[in-house]
Amino acid sequence: ATMYETDSYGVEFAVNDALSLSYTNEKSEETTNVTIVAGAAGQVKTHLEADIDSIQAAYVIGGATLGVAVTETSNADYVATKEEKVTVFSIAMAF
Repeated sequence: ATMYETDSYGVEFAVNDALSLSYTNEKSEETTNVTIVAGAAGQVKTHLEADIDSIQAAYVIGGATLGVAVTETSNADYVATKEEKVTVFSIAMAF
């Protein structure tokens, strides 16, 4: 059996009517109960924590919003030492 426990927080700051900046942090722990091995006194549990940091910016120009988000993850996909960095650029249009 596998269980996940996640704690997160975020902050956002509106610089002005057009520009906003934000930061989020998540810590997610995976706990796995391993089957009892013959002769063992009890179950063995493994723990692995993934840490995710993300910085975002959004700028509004008329009916368009331009965005960028940079996310860094340690122990990505709950694999020890797996590091990921993703950058996403976005454009949203209102008609």
